[in-house]
Amino acid sequence: MIWNKHKDFSSEFLTKYHDYVLYDVAHRIKAFLLYPPNCSCEGICQCESIRDKIVLSLNMDFLHQAQERSASSDQLNAMKMIFKIPDDSYFKANYARSYPVWLIEERLSQEDRKKNFKIVEQLVWGLLRLAKTYELSVFKEPRASINEAVEIILGDTPLKTKTKQLDREPPLCGEKGYGVQLNIYKSVCHFVAAYEHMKEDNPSFSLTQPEHIEAFLSLSHWIRNKLLKLKTPNIKENSLFPDKALLPLPAWVNSDDVHVSIEPFEHKLQKINDSLQKVA
Repeated sequence: MIWNKHKDFSSEFLTKYHDYVLYDVAHRIKAFLLYPPNCSCEGICQCESIRDKIVLSLNMDFLHQAQERSASSDQLNAMKMIFKIPDDSYFKANYARSYPVWLIEERLSQEDRKKNFKIVEQLVWGLLRLAKTYELSVFKEPRASINEAVEIILGDTPLKTKTKQLDREPPLCGEKGYGVQLNIYKSVCHFVAAYEHMKEDNPSFSLTQPEHIEAFLSLSHWIRNKLLKLKTPNIKENSLFPDKALLPLPAWVNSDDVHVSIEPFEHKLQKINDSLQKVA
């Protein structure tokens, strides 16, 4: 239902103005990164209303920039339709309640400085690497658990060891910190992981360029699919991330062209195989 706002447009119209659809989706994802669905609000929750304000502010800012660039009337009308820009009377009545664009960028910068997104990304990739490890072991399935991934990230020996340095990154927080941040960002962890991965892979990455947004959505789709396949024998459903736990992407997004190598934890793989050989 998150992406149904574009369903009333013809495929020709959406194809012609695909870049504007990308911007609208990116703006909505930014809102979810700042105010994830599984919030800890007590009483009446205002998060959905705040997300709507963030999306509207970002869309309006994009529209104003297009007007300053003297975009054609057809382009401006298409933006207004895709962004669902209200009429002027709405802005006059709600001006004082608007969400400043500068605050949106400041909030995102705060998350970078506090490394909250980085913590989530490290845990997500830790889970994917752990699943790859079990796939390559005698278990032959993508097993993973939060506790086991955190244990590997934290490590049981100093990082001075050359093998360990190659096998894992330095932890960004303590055991409790990983659980706290995952609880906050669990529903959007695939977006967080893709966002951080692309920033690291490309220093010029920005959710203000259509080609970057397209690549970000594809990587988010790929990560989401990988997370949905994770198995754990310790819970009733046998699935670490049920489908409803992770926000979906628009139906037109796919990850067919995404090819990311996932390295196993070699020391963990060796430990699994060695322990099973001893039992045999």
